[in-house]
Amino acid sequence: MANGNQFTNNGIILMNARGFGIGSKTAPSLFKIGTGTTTPLKTDTDIQTGVNFDGAVATKAFVSGFPTSNEANRTVTVRCLVNTADGNGNTITETTVLNTDGTALTVSRSVHTGIIKTNTQQIAYIFTYKGI
Repeated sequence: MANGNQFTNNGIILMNARGFGIGSKTAPSLFKIGTGTTTPLKTDTDIQTGVNFDGAVATKAFVSGFPTSNEANRTVTVRCLVNTADGNGNTITETTVLNTDGTALTVSRSVHTGIIKTNTQQIAYIFTYKGI
């Protein structure tokens, strides 16, 4: 397994469209979890092997109050929470951030060391995107 994070080509397309007010692309507001282990690539368009959240849903909204912006540091922070009822019985190894368009655009994909998910634990993901 190759751990890492990758901002995707679709993430760049989405940010350019939103930043310049082009089209009607929605802002990122969802995330997914999964069990995939391939190296994250700029060309990724989805999670490799998705795992449903409680209620058999594939996506979940960011934690309330996120994203936040720090203009001085040119950063945007997103916080995602996998609750005790989500994804149990799976070894969670990947996550993506995406928007809510009809065909959702994956902003980034991250792969990490596996966490064997049980109903006694939560997983918090914090993503900070920094402008150059």
